[in-house]
Amino acid sequence: MLKADIDKKFVTQLDAFIDSHLDDYKLSIDMMTEHFHLGRTTFFNKVRTLTGYTPNDYIREKRLNKAAELLREHIGITVAEVAYKTGFSNAQYLAASFKKRFGMSPSAYQKG
Repeated sequence: MLKADIDKKFVTQLDAFIDSHLDDYKLSIDMMTEHFHLGRTTFFNKVRTLTGYTPNDYIREKRLNKAAELLREHIGITVAEVAYKTGFSNAQYLAASFKKRFGMSPSAYQKG
């Protein structure tokens, strides 16, 4: 198997792991390093090299993208519900992160 194939498989597995734990606000690098049987530094460097993000930033990016998807597809969903479903510890943290990433509040995004 080529290195590129191994790297692609790793990112696919990483995405699947994060997606399956997306609603868990306790999702951490330690959980992922244990799952992938890698040291913290090795894991950090591998994720950064393959995704361009630190592991924590990659998790946050995936959470924000999922939040945007939920807001687009579920008209009546509240920001608090989206925060819960995407693993943010509270709605205020989601709102601040969302605004920083998308340039508008979650409720404004939802309205279109």
